Amino acid sequence: MEEKKGKILIVDDVAQNIQLIANFLKEDYQLAFALSGKEAISQTLQNSFDLILLDIMMPEIDGFKVCEILKAEKKTREIPVIFLTARTDSLSIKKGFETGGVDYITKPFNASELKARVKTHLELKWTKEALEEKNQALNQSNRVKDRFFSIIAHDLKSPLNTFVSITNLMKENYEDFSEEERIDFLQSISQHSQQLHKLLNNLLQWAMHQRGDLKVKPEELFLKSVLEENLHLYHQEILRKKLRVQMDIEPGLKTLGDSAMIHTIFRNLISNAVKFTPDRGQIIIQGRLQGEQAFIEIKDTGVGIRKERIPNLFRLDHVSSTKGTNYEEGTGLGLILCREFIKFHKGDIEVESGNNNGTNIRVTIPKKPEFSSEELAAKVEEGENENISGSF
Repeated sequence: MEEKKGKILIVDDVAQNIQLIANFLKEDYQLAFALSGKEAISQTLQNSFDLILLDIMMPEIDGFKVCEILKAEKKTREIPVIFLTARTDSLSIKKGFETGGVDYITKPFNASELKARVKTHLELKWTKEALEEKNQALNQSNRVKDRFFSIIAHDLKSPLNTFVSITNLMKENYEDFSEEERIDFLQSISQHSQQLHKLLNNLLQWAMHQRGDLKVKPEELFLKSVLEENLHLYHQEILRKKLRVQMDIEPGLKTLGDSAMIHTIFRNLISNAVKFTPDRGQIIIQGRLQGEQAFIEIKDTGVGIRKERIPNLFRLDHVSSTKGTNYEEGTGLGLILCREFIKFHKGDIEVESGNNNGTNIRVTIPKKPEFSSEELAAKVEEGENENISGSF
């Protein structure tokens, strides 16, 4: 990795002092110069510096005042300032630290001391910045996880509450219900158990993908077969809602991909189309080859998605639970998983929709994605893959 090269502003009203310092530092750092406090402030506000070497005794605006002004500005307050001074009395040193300086170097300059202090404070600055970036990333990760667990808790609670309510009701009043009512109860349990199964499978796959435990195991997949198999999973729901489904897949359309991931992608997309399309609506699934890309389009005449929501569909920190046309529960996790698995296969997904105007999902996946050696590595547990590759 290329070593980071700091950018330093040298401020002194004596040009010879600037030249002397520059001779010490020019091989290791990018240097800029200012001959007055006013020029130093102007340059610092217009550019990004990693460190400022600032003379104290200057006409018009001295170094103390320059430092105060820079520390009051949001853009420049975090730049470390090392004072250059011939004054070594305790009051001057104290004032330098009070105005925001991190160190001071006395004139005449000692080359080794100057280099050592510059290096130390640059490293401290970069370490601090790296820690701040990690903290920001950690805070963002925690916010996402909090949102994620909130979604999971909400959507686990609904089917589990249904199980408890219906089973208690049937246990306590079984003889009071007709056969038709008992069948309705069982259908409700079946429906909620399928929702729960899908949620847990999506959760498991998402978690494994985040840990890097899901490695691609490529094989040749005919996309018409994949789509037909996953469409069949929702056959009963399609019949119940009297949906019209039209499929037009180019013969021989195929891709090289991981079967479990590819099935998960289209299972979630078909599930959404069925869930959000009202009774007697239509779903159209088309597939064709475009250059070296397999192109799949899933269109429905459903409730659609408000345009302002589309940019956040694939963001876990913006996921919201949305009910289907028959109040089916959903987390939005499925779409996030789809996008991650599509990107994993070097493809892309686009959404076109409008409120009450249907939704058009376009997926492109290369015929032969180029996977890295890490992606092609064996799965951590082959049995673990078997547990997550089943239908839901």
